[in-house]
Amino acid sequence: GIGSTTLNDGLTYSNVYGTRVQDDQISLNVCDVESVLAVYQSSSTSDPSLPKLNLTNTSSNILNSVIGERIIGNTSNSVAILTNNKITNQIEIVYINENKFIVGEIITFEESQITASVYSTEVGDVDIKKSFVFDNGQRSEFLDFSRIIRNNDASAPTKKLKIIYNYYTIDSNDNGDFVGATS
Repeated sequence: GIGSTTLNDGLTYSNVYGTRVQDDQISLNVCDVESVLAVYQSSSTSDPSLPKLNLTNTSSNILNSVIGERIIGNTSNSVAILTNNKITNQIEIVYINENKFIVGEIITFEESQITASVYSTEVGDVDIKKSFVFDNGQRSEFLDFSRIIRNNDASAPTKKLKIIYNYYTIDSNDNGDFVGATS
């Protein structure tokens, strides 16, 4: 007979170390990462789900909001980072404090100055960021890819991960910036 060639966990196998969720170190495949905001692990074989807010009474089109901008809850004092705004009445977020948004409260998008009312919330999958340490890859001799390193006492993830991070990049059309080793 023929045995199973998959663990049926939704993951694609790779021979490249640092690209598998089970590896002790997981490469972010970019340099100049400033911080890791969250590491979400899927609860199924699908892609991980981030927390979502369903909105109503928006002061402007949500599609005009800026990915990466902070969102502040007027009642809950919750603060989150916008990660996805592709649907006109729903956004994906990453919380950056312990408070959670409350249904019915007014939220303000800090940069775009959009306001909206929270109609409903979706929790999303589990954030396992505390299982990892962040390594920005900056060495005195070279700049390596940034990575997360699993803590010795943490179990290896078993499902897909979605890692949310901030990193520095220069627009390819920008021809006016000088970047040196001490920048």
